[in-house]
Amino acid sequence: PLREVRESYAQETPWFVFAPYEMLCKFLDVAFAGRPIQRFWFLETVARVPYFSYISMLHLFETLGWWRGEQQVRNIHFAQEWNELH
Repeated sequence: PLREVRESYAQETPWFVFAPYEMLCKFLDVAFAGRPIQRFWFLETVARVPYFSYISMLHLFETLGWWRGEQQVRNIHFAQEWNELH
């Protein structure tokens, strides 16, 4: 079933997006062969980069006082932080 899903995405994805993805998958298979924990740790770290960038910029805006108003956005930010900590 997983191969079928993967093949269906391959048909819908342009080659210039799919080719680097496949190369990266092959590289990870070779680099982390027989080391599933290290592979998971690497992928988990990479997956967190956009989140940490987003949170870092929100903290910068709050610290510099550039974030005024927008109470709804502040509530969402607080909920995100609460979720991360608990």
